[in-house]
Amino acid sequence: MAEPVVARPSTSAELGESLIHPDAASARMRRRLERPAQVGRYGFAVLGSVTAGAAVALGITAPSPIADAFLAFGGVMLLLAFAQHRLLQRTRAHWPSQAYLWKEGVEIVLENGDVRVAGWEDPRFVLDAYVRPGRDGAEPEVLLGWRMDGKLPLCPITSVGLDRLRAAADAHGLRTTEYRSGGGARAMRGLEFRAPPPAPGRPVGGTRPKRTAS
Repeated sequence: MAEPVVARPSTSAELGESLIHPDAASARMRRRLERPAQVGRYGFAVLGSVTAGAAVALGITAPSPIADAFLAFGGVMLLLAFAQHRLLQRTRAHWPSQAYLWKEGVEIVLENGDVRVAGWEDPRFVLDAYVRPGRDGAEPEVLLGWRMDGKLPLCPITSVGLDRLRAAADAHGLRTTEYRSGGGARAMRGLEFRAPPPAPGRPVGGTRPKRTAS
């Protein structure tokens, strides 16, 4: 796993243009990724509250094992609502806000100010990109997956950003594997950028890339 660096990023002028899609598209993607957790949090909270309230009322008027079972069920639903709430908080804290290419590697700046870096020479380097054609001639949707840290959600990048990433990966000798998922005109295309196997006798380990804009 690439080593997280807790630091404030350099200025945009120093870093160059970000790969991340402009704010409007990024905000739409963010809402879509957060929707399941938001719906789950609300649904579990409502169901748990109603069930627990009914169980308390039933236990007061006519105590029975059924009331206890309903109370336990309501408690489980409320715990699930809390779990969905924490998941949503984690996703928001780890939402990638910027992504930059350097001569030495890739840098992701998170919403909470943390930075993730992966060097081209790191044998653990692996990134995914998912491309889905847009509807009615719209721009394709491109999502970047940071496989070296499972807490990071997929983030939208531009098609130009994907081209830049692929060119940089090719230039630094990474293996690019392309595949398709499903059929039809809107079949998703996936790309995996992975470090080649280490040469015999070469130690396995990564170094933190220095910031030198590409």
